[in-house]
Amino acid sequence: GTHYSNAGVVLYYLVRQAPQLMLRLQNGRFDDPQRLFHSVADTWLGVLTSSADVKELIPEFFLGDGAFLTNARALDLGVR
Repeated sequence: GTHYSNAGVVLYYLVRQAPQLMLRLQNGRFDDPQRLFHSVADTWLGVLTSSADVKELIPEFFLGDGAFLTNARALDLGVR
């Protein structure tokens, strides 16, 4: 089922900033690269066109410099 404000949605955006949390949620592995966050535009399109996609913006979108969107740690998140 789909739930609002669940840990998966929050970590969807924060995987680059807090990878250890994603690893705990996913049994020590990053999620499939096709399901990892990669684009604000593509995520927005998904929310607009699919009633099953209920992702909401997290506070980090409104605070700070957006560093949570970059892969500054060069994490191996797979290939899309």
